[in-house]
Amino acid sequence: MIFIYNNYRIKKKIYLILFLLSVISSCDNKKNITSKDICSEELPPFKEKFNGDYDTTKLKLLCKCIWNNLPKDGWERKVSRKLYNGEDIGWKIKSFSTIFELNLKKCKSKI
Repeated sequence: MIFIYNNYRIKKKIYLILFLLSVISSCDNKKNITSKDICSEELPPFKEKFNGDYDTTKLKLLCKCIWNNLPKDGWERKVSRKLYNGEDIGWKIKSFSTIFELNLKKCKSKI
């Protein structure tokens, strides 16, 4: 009878530990939110911190600014949409990443 009681207590502790680990790990996942989760613009997914913290409001503003800096009928928006959808853009990645990074820095300095 003592063995069954101790076995029950051990199982209870294991379930409690597993529950706490799942809660902690789900809290960490909030830090893994990308622009694709927050922004309506079709930009390639990226993460950005503002003063060391993630800020969804500032991330939305950043996305809007970057998108508005891409020419409306330009190849940049077409490539951005492809990257947003996970498509391969081939050799254009180097040119696009340079433009994207410049716009990101410029827009982040405005926010």
